[in-house]
Amino acid sequence: MPIYNLDYWYNKKSNKYILIHSGKKSILMYEFPNNKIYDTFNTIEKHSYNSDLLVLASGERDILAISSSMGLIIIYDLNQKKIMLKIIFENHVSLGNFIKWNDNYLFVFDSINERIINFNIKNFEFKNEDEISLPHTKLNKFIKKVNHPIYSESIMCMDINSKIKLFVNAKDK
Repeated sequence: MPIYNLDYWYNKKSNKYILIHSGKKSILMYEFPNNKIYDTFNTIEKHSYNSDLLVLASGERDILAISSSMGLIIIYDLNQKKIMLKIIFENHVSLGNFIKWNDNYLFVFDSINERIINFNIKNFEFKNEDEISLPHTKLNKFIKKVNHPIYSESIMCMDINSKIKLFVNAKDK
């Protein structure tokens, strides 16, 4: 099975690392280093693939966020081994990278509609809030949070012509 994304999580209860492997339509989790299966589940029913995954650990509740190329976001509780939330975007979207922002927000990039979708994750309550429009940017799926020396937390993206773009908070200019 090809690997689309790989992440890890430290399970404090079992005192073990869990490797999280995102395949085309499923998530596989293995204990490290013995490779014992921790959990596995299918993520996508349509012709799509998993774009990104991100572990958000708070100590009380540890979750895994998964995005797909066809507009699906899954929030999975790692401790309880169950899907907490599925968000399906009806209009055509292509979701890519996740960014955890200021411990309160989760951003996911939609390359087709040139926007960043913003979710409030404070206390792990997921509510679709505002979106950040990036008109006429023609970005690919690469997006990262960086700590700029002048503008502090900023978003760095790459456009389809491989040019780097930096988006900063207007109040920090």
